[in-house]
Amino acid sequence: MAVTRDEVIWAYRMILGREPENEDAINSNLLAVNLKALRERLLKSEEFSRTSTPTTPADRLSGISQKPNLSEKKIVFVHIPKCAGTTITQYITNNAPDWKVCPERFAGLSQWPAKHLASYNFFTGHFDYLSAQMVPGESKFIFSTFREPISRLRSFYYFSRSHRPELPQHAKLALVQLANTHSITEFLKAPELHDSININNSFARTFLDRRTVDGDRELLTESEKTNLLNTQPDLATDIAINNIKSLSAVILMNDLDSFAPKLLELMGIQETVPLRHEQVLTDLTEKNAALREVKKQEETDETKNLLEFHTKVDRVIYGELASEYGLSG
Repeated sequence: MAVTRDEVIWAYRMILGREPENEDAINSNLLAVNLKALRERLLKSEEFSRTSTPTTPADRLSGISQKPNLSEKKIVFVHIPKCAGTTITQYITNNAPDWKVCPERFAGLSQWPAKHLASYNFFTGHFDYLSAQMVPGESKFIFSTFREPISRLRSFYYFSRSHRPELPQHAKLALVQLANTHSITEFLKAPELHDSININNSFARTFLDRRTVDGDRELLTESEKTNLLNTQPDLATDIAINNIKSLSAVILMNDLDSFAPKLLELMGIQETVPLRHEQVLTDLTEKNAALREVKKQEETDETKNLLEFHTKVDRVIYGELASEYGLSG
């Protein structure tokens, strides 16, 4: 299926670092059969070849000392919050210390020129599916981890609540402030969380960057994802699952200990440092003065209903992933 106008403009911004020069440029690239073909067309263009060679002090200071090797494998980890992301990132960097790690940790890859992104080996952050696909390179290994959704959502709340709200570095973290001033029930009832990728059906939202409507694909805002999840949950589920299954690896958190060495093997890395679990809340509150121990709250029927509401689609997705990819059953 051909790409859309928005996808062409987005690809120009990310790969060439500019807007398309005119409508003819957009229309000619609409002929690309899919996003992969569009990406390869722009990566192989004379303009990208020319601009990916460092010519400015800023380029040299950023670590781009030579023309990027697009044939070099890129590892992209789509990190869904509270799904062992820090553990996996540390595990990979411990075993591949020579890799150059992209410093972007949030949904900002589209703001980076491709000539900069192409100089990194490892990308790890809270990226969406489309951003992960558009990382430049001929060989990419894209993977993600998943956790039982209600357990993940509880963990997110208590981790947010453990942050000391009075500290300046936490003052502008809206979810931290909300968790510290509300019980888990009141927190989950907050209307602003209905569009939150961290709270409401996080798996689906991360992998819902494209959908098919009357034969077209389009980029979705979080509010558009909310509408799709509420009005067409079966369609949203199918799109997310299909995109997840296109990944190079799918890991369930329960199977992480046994699967970790296999993950490195798939990446072509030899394990020299074993997996060590990071971000365990009881350990963090003892070692990090910015965090505090928090007590678990009693959950009412309303709490349980809200947890189920915010994970309705994710629970279906996780069930299918567990059936297909689970090692522990």
